[in-house]
Amino acid sequence: MNQNLALLAQESGGSRNQIVEIETAVNKLARVQYKTSQEMQGKLARLIAATESVQQWQDAHETDRERLAILERQVAYIGESIISLFDDIDLVLNRLQGDSDTWGALLKWWSAQLTSTLAVIGIREVELLGQSFQPQWAESIGVLEGGLIR
Repeated sequence: MNQNLALLAQESGGSRNQIVEIETAVNKLARVQYKTSQEMQGKLARLIAATESVQQWQDAHETDRERLAILERQVAYIGESIISLFDDIDLVLNRLQGDSDTWGALLKWWSAQLTSTLAVIGIREVELLGQSFQPQWAESIGVLEGGLIR
């Protein structure tokens, strides 16, 4: 019986040692888990702050893109309007008869003004007279058949 008690005492002492070791390991794991969760929370907070910063930048630049698109449409409209006026002046110049010196000079001056205004917004005259038609450079206004434009 004493031997059984001694054996039982040894086994319970071994179990106690295992329990202490397990308790120490659980405590270490708890500290590691706490430290890891704190690090993750810090990283998550930095990620959220960076995401908010990027979103603010995008919002600010989205407004800039909208403004730029509006300005581009306005410049295109102004350019088209000036080109139309320029075409009208050329038409009048070509049909002037009689007292054309005074009007011709004025129309040529207006034409020069319009040309320089178009140049400011990046539209320049391209010399195409006598060259074959290229749709990327010119717009067709009619077809010449037998000396008449249709």
